[in-house]
Amino acid sequence: MTPLHFACQYGNPETASYLLKKSKVDPDPRDLKGRTPFHLSCKNAHSSCIEILLNHGANINSVDDEKMTGLLLAIQQGNEAVVELLLNKGANYEQSAIDMAIEKRHRKIVELIVMKESYPDGQWTPLQVASRKGYLHIMKFLLEYEDVDVNAVEETYMWSALHCATESGHLKCIQWLLKKGADKDKQARDGSTPLHIACFQGNANCLYHLLTHEANSALRDAEMRTPLHLAVLAGQTQCVRLMLSSRAIDKNALWIGNMTSLHITIIGGYVDGTALLLDHLADTSLRDVENRTPLHLAIQASQIECARLLLSSETVDVDALWNENMTSLHLAIENGDADSAALLLDHHADTTLRDAENRTPLHLAIQAGQVECVRTLLSRQEVDINALWNGNMTSLHIAIDCGNVDCVGLLLDHHADISLRDMEDRTPLQFAVQTGQTRCVEVLEAWDDTASS
Repeated sequence: MTPLHFACQYGNPETASYLLKKSKVDPDPRDLKGRTPFHLSCKNAHSSCIEILLNHGANINSVDDEKMTGLLLAIQQGNEAVVELLLNKGANYEQSAIDMAIEKRHRKIVELIVMKESYPDGQWTPLQVASRKGYLHIMKFLLEYEDVDVNAVEETYMWSALHCATESGHLKCIQWLLKKGADKDKQARDGSTPLHIACFQGNANCLYHLLTHEANSALRDAEMRTPLHLAVLAGQTQCVRLMLSSRAIDKNALWIGNMTSLHITIIGGYVDGTALLLDHLADTSLRDVENRTPLHLAIQASQIECARLLLSSETVDVDALWNENMTSLHLAIENGDADSAALLLDHHADTTLRDAENRTPLHLAIQAGQVECVRTLLSRQEVDINALWNGNMTSLHIAIDCGNVDCVGLLLDHHADISLRDMEDRTPLQFAVQTGQTRCVEVLEAWDDTASS
């Protein structure tokens, strides 16, 4: 051993400093066992010597012939202050360091090591950090102590260890925490339970285990969301399936705006979620705060695949009325969505129902200038092409009033009656002449000439 070894072994910082400054000796000489002065300082808890050595470039992570670092030697001796100093100075640690601390029953050292992996966004406990990292053996060790509260919460977010383990998806940690009495329904500051977190994160295995322990699926977070709402919002299909398989689930629970989970899937165009909810007989008649059934919403949002699924359900009312007495067919036409209109017609939507302005879907399509919707409607035999509107106006009168030449042509091609008169006793041609719709007059006269010949 060198003089520097002796100075550090016996805790003589002045001599160590003199040797390093004046004699400029190597800070890391090795003895016959491969130990440096730093190893001896750590083993014997001489913090001042450790500081001096590190300030002169000693290797904090040097390994002796027995694969021991200064940190491991300090842990072996149970030197908490030295362990804390070394960790703060950036000493590397591996699983062996934690294993040794647990084996030696050095709880404080275990906690010091774990907290080096804590998170900057809160005041986490060692148990919570271990749970979030999935360190099961550390959790088991800590929970052996009576003063470790399995349900203790972090002050900022009020998360428990079970919240932490669930967020990271550590199933074995969840199982152990529940075995030790963790509150499965503990609510964080934002109202979220471990069940909410599992649903949002898509941790299906964790969710299944929480459900088998009868976690409460009805609890709501601060935004009034149930776990099922969150699973649907996040598009977590496996979690939606698991939640719906729970006997205690309320699949029709209302969220903000009186929206059900079915409404939520439709807004997001979440087809798989819509299918699952319908398979589990979600109520298709419930209305949101804007008085919309799920079908109304699907048509308004142009979510045609969701609409297709809804229409395949025996419980859906294809002709349910919305505001202003509009049906889903009226809504599709108002949006100019010919594909949705065709889908509704395929499922026998009533083409004779009138909205609050007394308009059939065909009247509305013409007034809105939705030519493709007009074409779609006229392709169906059940559409009454000559149905009267206000003032005894036919669809042809309405098209002329709007100056919509394309619609006039389509109506004529589908044999609209050109002899019917409005309340002022005008035929479509007379009405076109009187209102100065020259292009419509030309189309009507050309059609009349063709029909005559």
